[in-house]
Order: sequence, then structure tokens, then C-alpha cells
Amino acid sequence: MSEKPSKEAETQADLRYQLTAEVAKCYSNAGFTVIVQDNYYGQ
Repeated sequence: MSEKPSKEAETQADLRYQLTAEVAKCYSNAGFTVIVQDNYYGQ
């Protein structure tokens, strides 16, 4: 992500977060302990 991300970049980031949450929920529902980690760079 740049300092001023494009609308496309924001859409892709939103999709990434949505899919991450869905996968974590599926693992949790299957009885696993879930840890989600992401990287944030910059200020």
C-alpha cells in the first residue's frame, strides 16, 4: 500500500481481510485455536 492507495488497492486489501477472517472462522469452527498475523509497514 502506498501513502495514498488507489481504490483498487483498497478493494484488494478489504478482500484480503475478509478472506482471512473467513478462513480463521472455518478453522475455529473445526475446533482449532486460530492466530491471525499480518504485516503493517510504515507509520
